[in-house]
Amino acid sequence: MKKILLLLIVFAFVSNAQFRRIALLEEATNASCSPCAQNNPNLQEFVEKSFGGVITVRYHAWWPGSDPMYSLNPTENRARIEYYGINGVPGYTMDGVFKGVPGNPETMRAQMDADLRQGSPLWINIERTESSDSVIFDVQVIVGEDVNGALKLRNAIIERRKVYPTPPGSNGERIFNDVFRKMLPNTDGENLGNLTAGDTLNFSYAYPIEDAWNATDLAVVSWVQNDNDKNVIQANIDFPTIYTKCDKPFAEIVSSGGTITKTFSVMNSNPDTMHIQLTFEADLPSDWSVNYDIPDSIMNGDVATLSPFDSLVFSMTVNIGEEAGLGKIIVFPRNADDPYLYGYAVNNFEFLPNGNVLLVDADGGKHYEVYYQVAFNQIEMDYSMLDRGLITILGAQLLEYDWDAIYWNTAWGFPAFVPDEIDFLTNYLDNGGNLFIAGQDIGWDIFDPSGTSRFPEASDFYQTYLGATYLADDAGSYSINGVAGDPITDGLSFSVSAIHQRYPESIRPRGSGSSIILKYANGKNAAVKNEIDNYKTVYLGIGLEQVSTETARIALVQKSLEWFGVITDVNDEAETLPKKFALSQNYPNPFNPTTTIAYSIPNSSVKAGNQSAVNVALTVYNALGEKVTTLVNKAQAPGNYTVQFKATNLPSGIYFYTLNAGNFTQTKKMILLK
Repeated sequence: MKKILLLLIVFAFVSNAQFRRIALLEEATNASCSPCAQNNPNLQEFVEKSFGGVITVRYHAWWPGSDPMYSLNPTENRARIEYYGINGVPGYTMDGVFKGVPGNPETMRAQMDADLRQGSPLWINIERTESSDSVIFDVQVIVGEDVNGALKLRNAIIERRKVYPTPPGSNGERIFNDVFRKMLPNTDGENLGNLTAGDTLNFSYAYPIEDAWNATDLAVVSWVQNDNDKNVIQANIDFPTIYTKCDKPFAEIVSSGGTITKTFSVMNSNPDTMHIQLTFEADLPSDWSVNYDIPDSIMNGDVATLSPFDSLVFSMTVNIGEEAGLGKIIVFPRNADDPYLYGYAVNNFEFLPNGNVLLVDADGGKHYEVYYQVAFNQIEMDYSMLDRGLITILGAQLLEYDWDAIYWNTAWGFPAFVPDEIDFLTNYLDNGGNLFIAGQDIGWDIFDPSGTSRFPEASDFYQTYLGATYLADDAGSYSINGVAGDPITDGLSFSVSAIHQRYPESIRPRGSGSSIILKYANGKNAAVKNEIDNYKTVYLGIGLEQVSTETARIALVQKSLEWFGVITDVNDEAETLPKKFALSQNYPNPFNPTTTIAYSIPNSSVKAGNQSAVNVALTVYNALGEKVTTLVNKAQAPGNYTVQFKATNLPSGIYFYTLNAGNFTQTKKMILLK
């Protein structure tokens, strides 16, 4: 029998008594849960690119339908899910703290990074003995600092990937990762008592491999947990992992014309030689560039050999241009010896803001942010847009920036909030901010027993800062009218469109500063505005994408900006014609096989008083720069336009679309994924 030793002491220390931390993500899922099938790919994307910073154990629940992975060990699956009080699937914890639905890889990465920065007072080694019929392993806990509490050592046998020939449940999933199989010694764990610096504790375990398990794809995950608060203090896995470090923050707000240089270390913290495959991906504004200081052979995809406890060190320099936007560079070292090619990527974000309005995209990848973009473009409002996952990463820096208003596009995305977002928004508003938020099921997700945002800070934010009381998931009406005399909605009338399933929420004002601004035809309330002390909020119980007319959508954005004091009253002509050229990101993106492209032609593109047209060409190119098709090639009057691109007969890949209108030219990237 061969011994497998996972010994990481050389690289484990962060400080004199602190060790490098590895985060533990535990998920509750089910093979018959449709939201699980929708969100588990997001979780898997995160894990595959963060392995060694995080490890996972995925428990299978007894609801909403059949699941053979639950049936193989119902007692222990149920015990771990009930330990956390998880009552909705999918749901996950990070280091023992419930975080909600695994809907956004960048949010999960930010949560992991926040935990890793804390370090750990102890380290875990796992020594496994290879055996054809049993899982045999020793666990060593090394203590660098005193730790007190109801401390338990828990060990889980997982199957790294279970593949069924046909879906075993009703949600269509066939591939399941990090499937929980068995807890040793049991779900209650090994009592450790209080730990003292310098202690070393040793434990041995063995369990026969069951027939339903794939004996060649098993792994052992061990962690130390404080049952007083469920906090996971340290975790590890018996499979070799990579650890990637960067000497600068992963995300920064930058200035135009500057440069950012970062140095990376990819460390083999294992006693055996590893083979590393390094890839880079850059998505930058048009006049930015990036240079890498690394051997050409590695840049070209060759495998680098890392001796035990050795490191590969290299650097990159980002040259910031004048064009505002978000530059994203992914440095991704993979373990070439891992059949699943897991690795530890570093996502780098350099953010150059454009103006003082921030649009946060929290719709779960549906690309409904385009409705805000069209409105901002039409009223000539400069804005910056960030994915919600970057709020956690950039939070402190964003709070130092002078944002006049934040527009939060929830639409029908879940979870409505995570704790870091609530912290960010409350800090922003407490310092004199203005917030516009729109989305159906925000209240449901916070207050319904099945919701995924059921934590006290979210309910307090909803009631205090948004000034709302949640009444019902469906108001029972699809017709909405403004309130006479209200500065935002006076004269508005529209319906709730069927762009997706409709659950327009019924709400009522809460607090002295809150007032109704939109009402359903049946008399129930659809939206409120709230003015307390030095902040203002506007909250719609539907998404902006559900507002049936473009005129009403633009009016809601424009009039809320006026109420916030960000802009002054705009004349009627400005309300009807866009003021500048704009090419929006296609939606959906990625797409298959049809996507929509929106663009704007401003009144200023023609002579004053002359509503004649301007020549417009909208062309699609492939990744080689070859023209695929021309979607528009004609003279068009000022206005907002949308056009569909159907790629039925085209292969998957990256495509570009270019708008030429008068002297204006802009190109954007889109992804066809079949």
